[in-house]
Amino acid sequence: MTRLFASALTLSLLSSGVAATGEVLDGKPETIVQVLKQAGYATTYRPGDLKDGPTITLKVNGEDVYLYLYGCKPEGCTRLTASNGYETDVTSAAVLSYIGNWNYDNYTQAYIDPEDKAAYLDSSYLLTGGYTRANLVAWLREYLDDLPDFETDLP
Repeated sequence: MTRLFASALTLSLLSSGVAATGEVLDGKPETIVQVLKQAGYATTYRPGDLKDGPTITLKVNGEDVYLYLYGCKPEGCTRLTASNGYETDVTSAAVLSYIGNWNYDNYTQAYIDPEDKAAYLDSSYLLTGGYTRANLVAWLREYLDDLPDFETDLP
């Protein structure tokens, strides 16, 4: 009985807007840019237009990393996707095999776009319901860790 009461008391003391590991943030592009800048990333924000949604470009080790925001409304966006493409022979059996093996072994997702004649590496992060700074930055670091391996090993 005492253990149950202590757990209930602990839960009641936590604010609904604050998780045990940090503040829960909204999906507004400005908030995401702020989180990325505070984490040390150089960012360029483009608000988008009627055709294309907002984008954030990061400079990481001299390379551009592209972040696309989806489902955006005044209260925030629903998804953030990191995506980078690399020109390659998309008809090559070696490339097709590499993409299949990558998707089997990794959390990030690889795919081929025949129109662009490129292989892409993507990772999506759901913003709906909020997120913490630490979690967003950890997700981005995982993507950035996979990116050089994908590019280097892509046939």
